[in-house]
Amino acid sequence: MEGCRYFMANTEEKNVQISKVEFTPLAKAHYAKVNTIIDNYKGRKRYCINLLMDKETAAPLMKKCAEWEQMLKNDPSIKGQKWNPVAYPDYNIGYKVLDDGNVDFRFRTDAFQKDLVTKELKQKHIIIFDKYGKAMDKDVSIGDGSTVIVRFSVGGYYMNSANHGINLYLDIIMVDKLVSGGVGDTSGFHFAAAPSPQEVMGGNENGADGADNGSGEPSVDDDPFA
Repeated sequence: MEGCRYFMANTEEKNVQISKVEFTPLAKAHYAKVNTIIDNYKGRKRYCINLLMDKETAAPLMKKCAEWEQMLKNDPSIKGQKWNPVAYPDYNIGYKVLDDGNVDFRFRTDAFQKDLVTKELKQKHIIIFDKYGKAMDKDVSIGDGSTVIVRFSVGGYYMNSANHGINLYLDIIMVDKLVSGGVGDTSGFHFAAAPSPQEVMGGNENGADGADNGSGEPSVDDDPFA
């Protein structure tokens, strides 16, 4: 019983909000499950999208991920805790370096959220824009190889010395080029000039405007490893 109490005491999760508004560079999407397609891994209903980048493109975001991890370590609720290598390192700070040297970033968010009035779980929807700021059909299918920019927020978690990291929360998607098979091809839109991703999706590159997370995602994931 002593062992059980010790285990439970050391798996009490601490969550930290790190950044509300961040943007990825333009990158190729894969494993996109958004709005009409829900990822149901271990019963956890989520939306998700992965972005694949070469190492040069990924470098600034990888640097930010390291900085966010350091912010987590320095948070008053975490500081002083033991910090050992994690047992399962893939994506524990938001990305995985693949065997070919490319870098795969993972973005997720819960597909359902509790209504503040009725307390019922209701499906939420990720807003998807084309590169000119025109809202696309929420049921658009983002096929592998589509090029997109993702607006996201960042949360950190600490469960124990070998189970900690950061999560990148999917917020809004801007589609630059849609792979065939989707229901809303951006080639059908003709405008004089494309606005910046910040103009399309709100916020700024430094995440300093304090804007709310448009997806309604809580600042932290209540079960990062579910």
